[in-house]
Amino acid sequence: MIIQQTQLDIRSAGSRSAHEYYLRATIDADAISPDVVFDTFDTLYNFVAETGSAIAHERVIMPPGCHDLVARAWKTASRGRHDGVPPCFLVADPGQHELAIQVHAIAPIDPPTILTLDGRPVARLFRASGMRWCIGSGILPAVRSEPAAQADSMFRRTRELLQKTAMTFHDVARTWIFMRDILDWYTPFNGARNALFIEDGLLIPGKQGDVPASTGIGVAPATPSACAMDFFAATGHEECIQRHQAAGKQRAAYEYGSAFARAANVVTPSGYTSFVSGTAAIDAAGNTCFLDDAEGQIRMTLENVVAVLADLQCAPDDVVAVIAYCKTPEVETVFRRLFMDTLPWPWVVVLADVCRDDLLFEVEATAIPNSRQLRPR
Repeated sequence: MIIQQTQLDIRSAGSRSAHEYYLRATIDADAISPDVVFDTFDTLYNFVAETGSAIAHERVIMPPGCHDLVARAWKTASRGRHDGVPPCFLVADPGQHELAIQVHAIAPIDPPTILTLDGRPVARLFRASGMRWCIGSGILPAVRSEPAAQADSMFRRTRELLQKTAMTFHDVARTWIFMRDILDWYTPFNGARNALFIEDGLLIPGKQGDVPASTGIGVAPATPSACAMDFFAATGHEECIQRHQAAGKQRAAYEYGSAFARAANVVTPSGYTSFVSGTAAIDAAGNTCFLDDAEGQIRMTLENVVAVLADLQCAPDDVVAVIAYCKTPEVETVFRRLFMDTLPWPWVVVLADVCRDDLLFEVEATAIPNSRQLRPR
């Protein structure tokens, strides 16, 4: 049985053909130990087995200095009951208060095909009802050069992986891009991403294009790489992805040089899933609001996220996964004290730089209409 220091939250949504589960487990930093981390993974995998589910994606965000412990615990807990695709292991900034594990699982569905890059399992391909979903985990660059070149390599390796499934970047609904020292190279990163998206026909000057919803955040991969990426792709019919380049109170991000949609709706096994991109206190003109005011930025960010959800026909109660990124411990304190309990969401709170030095807070969310909470935090 899992010990007291771990908090577990499980959300579920279902249709006649399938159920999807979103699991979140958090461990206080002071409680991290081999036994506690093993027990947490063990509890999650027991739930997956008991529900007849297949893991679609895993992510682990941890304080600095504990990756080896966490990786060993995962390897032991997953032995003999796992498909081999590792979680995306990420390291938050110093002062991170918790280790967080997020798992997305689907049941009942045929076991996925495991996809590899250079012999390493990195993605799962699911098939059902004429649809295909490819979900990638921790895609890394193949080069160890300057960061923008690493980003280009990461995107090209993702393209190579998609080609194995007869997909392209046009089929990618959502990306999560984790960047070491983001403030040092976010502009060159945007240049590298824009160039590849133009090359692949996703970003067309003067037109809307097919850029995915995305988060680009200053959380480091557990490897020495400058960046890592998770992605969610879908194909099966022309309207299986609906991208919202502008949504809620915000206009299209590419108007100020960043190639991502504000949100995307995607047909998934349980119906459809709404992905809200990383969202911050940015106004319709692309300006940062409430400079040096953590409370103001947090309030505006949450209002912006709820507004995007409304445009996607989702209620706040439909959120099944969410991450709050806080620039400093002081910002985290304000969030936890004044805002965290105002929305009934399975929060993961991460210390990390946001993409602008004057942004103090960012939130991303995943929602499924009519989802329900199976186990509270």
